[in-house]
Amino acid sequence: MNYYTILPPTHLAPYVRCFWVLEHDFGANEDSYIYRSIADGCVELVFHYRATFDEIITEGGTAHNWQSGIHFQSDHYKRFETKQSFGIFGAYIYPFAVPYFFKVPSDETTNEMLDLEVFFRPGRKGT
Repeated sequence: MNYYTILPPTHLAPYVRCFWVLEHDFGANEDSYIYRSIADGCVELVFHYRATFDEIITEGGTAHNWQSGIHFQSDHYKRFETKQSFGIFGAYIYPFAVPYFFKVPSDETTNEMLDLEVFFRPGRKGT
């Protein structure tokens, strides 16, 4: 497992806490990896550049996976699973940056997790 953070350049530091990378190559005895997010007031832009994760739904089954997305502030944890070696790049963004940059009130995005394609769709509220 390889995880590291990158400090943002000075002009982004008021909006971006850090950039991060998480990579893992499966060994012979591994068949899956489960990532657990935590309840968090910050927002993450997430880009899967190798493999994808499926969200594990507690009532059974899985939600769709996405290649790139925005995981807004949340008040509960989520679990995600992959059965492949993976690589993820993320930007950890302060919550006030979303309304500032995207003109979407933070209270309308709590617990949302959207594909970037959906989030930036023309005609969607705030775009």
